[in-house]
Amino acid sequence: MKLILKGITKSETISELSTSQFNQFSFDMRPKSFNFTQGRNVASIIDKYRDLYNFSILFENEKSFMVKEILKPFTDRSNVVAEFSGRTPLSELNDLEVPFFWHYHDEEKISNLKNMENLKRIIFHQSDLEYLNQRGELFGFFQLFSDFFEKIEFEIQLEWNSEIIVSLLDSFNLLILSFEINSSVEKAYQTPNTELINQYIKQTKVFLNKGN
Repeated sequence: MKLILKGITKSETISELSTSQFNQFSFDMRPKSFNFTQGRNVASIIDKYRDLYNFSILFENEKSFMVKEILKPFTDRSNVVAEFSGRTPLSELNDLEVPFFWHYHDEEKISNLKNMENLKRIIFHQSDLEYLNQRGELFGFFQLFSDFFEKIEFEIQLEWNSEIIVSLLDSFNLLILSFEINSSVEKAYQTPNTELINQYIKQTKVFLNKGN
């Protein structure tokens, strides 16, 4: 099981969470986000931990030239990947010619995935999956992606203190879970309560182990 923490703004957060066994950390470059951080801060943190973790840099509806400019310092680092939310067409993201992760939305046809050679991971949000589960459509929805299970990773971005759909994880071998820093786990603005996060991740691992 891979665990990811998103919304990193301080290197201290990573060092204080080392015992939680996060495999990846993500930085938020969306200007309106509460977790927004500047490119030079991202570069500094990645340089400090460059040999220890994988990283992603999150963009939303950003111009291609801006994405390329921000990613330029990391072109020689295989452990730094672009991550995209928003409504930019998959074809445009693929044309950037960099490996990328993509937050799923239903405006994009699933059939288009077969042409996206640079797409490495699809990210689903827990709230969307819970909606499908309540309608009895969740497992049928994931079957639509069956042709891509061997080519693309699948990640579920969970919400703090929400119930995990364990049957979904087991049925589709979904081994990547992520959490985003927000007010539920902050002492103050951009000041995470790392003790609380450590505690929550420990409980999540115990819960998942019991499910297996």
